[in-house]
Amino acid sequence: MKDNRKFRNETYRERIKLKRSLSKKFDEECRRKKASYQAKWRRNKKEEQQQSTISIPSVSTSRTKDLRKKEGQRRRRLHISSLRADNIKLRETVRILTKEIKQLRSSRTPTPPPDSPSKFFFDNVSPNAKQRTVLRLKDKIENLPRGTSAQIRSKFGINLSKQILPKKTSQSSIQTEIETFLCRDDITKLCPDKHKQIDGNQIRYRLNHLNILHQQFELESTIDIDYVTFTRYIPSYIKKPNNDSWGTCLCMPCLNPQLKYEKLHQLKRKHACIKVIVDFTPIDLYDLAKDEIKINEFKDNFTKLDKEDEEILVTFCEWQKIKAPNCTAPVSTKVSISISMKEFIKKFIIEVDVSVYLFY
Repeated sequence: MKDNRKFRNETYRERIKLKRSLSKKFDEECRRKKASYQAKWRRNKKEEQQQSTISIPSVSTSRTKDLRKKEGQRRRRLHISSLRADNIKLRETVRILTKEIKQLRSSRTPTPPPDSPSKFFFDNVSPNAKQRTVLRLKDKIENLPRGTSAQIRSKFGINLSKQILPKKTSQSSIQTEIETFLCRDDITKLCPDKHKQIDGNQIRYRLNHLNILHQQFELESTIDIDYVTFTRYIPSYIKKPNNDSWGTCLCMPCLNPQLKYEKLHQLKRKHACIKVIVDFTPIDLYDLAKDEIKINEFKDNFTKLDKEDEEILVTFCEWQKIKAPNCTAPVSTKVSISISMKEFIKKFIIEVDVSVYLFY
């Protein structure tokens, strides 16, 4: 019977402790009741002591103080031991719960963290747009705020410091022949500035229009290829020259006669008199100017044109130095001119003489 009562008391105390640990409000209520009970007990005790002092002679004060001190120590030890036991139980409970949580996490399939909206948007952009974006960021990498490159690398997996190397793909036989043809000195010329390179190759400038080069390639290689395919296989380092490409002041005296010479090759389709003179000449004026006999014969044939042929209107382009309103020095500008064949030949012969002198 006593054992059952003791068991019920212990069970009740444990339930009260658990409820106090779970509910702060209940814990405060228990503390308040206990404080009122102790205050009532101390009050009754004090009244009993006052009544006992009247009937019983007083005990020495030193002995009373010692008894109170020992009683306080005993109570503190009991309180500390109960707190220690509660702490041990809580730690054991925490250890068991932590172990169960680890087991649940290990048994559960890991779910990757959701991607951010910016990364989701970037993953659905086309590859060409991604490449253009990366190239723009690489051009502006010196002006980006500190730490931006590392954030882009960690978030999108893009290393802005890594250079993009050109893709190495096996060339077809036609592409190889076109590249060999365009690298000839009579078709293209090397850029004077050797530091100007594309894909590791020094830039070369075309000496003729693409349609002329296409026709010349078909004649020399006997390969039937359309113009679109021919232009698609042109290497990236083959460029069209402009007025600043050659890096020399001889740009206009060299290019203007070549432009007029190409215009004569175009006019031979419409006028038989010009076809007789131009038909068997090389496409590049430089090859013609190297032979003094042929260039003199070429100029003499143009001076013998009939009067009717001299009245033909010729529209062509040439480089001229024109002073712009906001510029202090004249700027090389390509302009279109329409003159008669007589004036055109006269101007062409003068420029050819100058270019022959420059070539040598």
